[in-house]
Amino acid sequence: VQLTTAMTSAVFAPAGNAKPFMDDPKRALVNTFLQNVTTTLKDRWTFSWNIYPYFDPNLHLDGNGKTCSTALRTASDFSSSGYVP
Repeated sequence: VQLTTAMTSAVFAPAGNAKPFMDDPKRALVNTFLQNVTTTLKDRWTFSWNIYPYFDPNLHLDGNGKTCSTALRTASDFSSSGYVP
């Protein structure tokens, strides 16, 4: 049986951090958890990512205030320069 967990993108460490995931004792020890679970469960652990761009505060309506073509194009771009490279 494969195991995983659901987390939001808030678990990513801030840019410039030495660790890829948050590891703040006052908030969450995500990096520590992931290191422990991958060591303990080995190939039973499965990484899965659900990126929800509608929570991104940087995506806005187009200038006309009625459409979101630019935000939609940005959020659905999975190229190396896109939303989730």
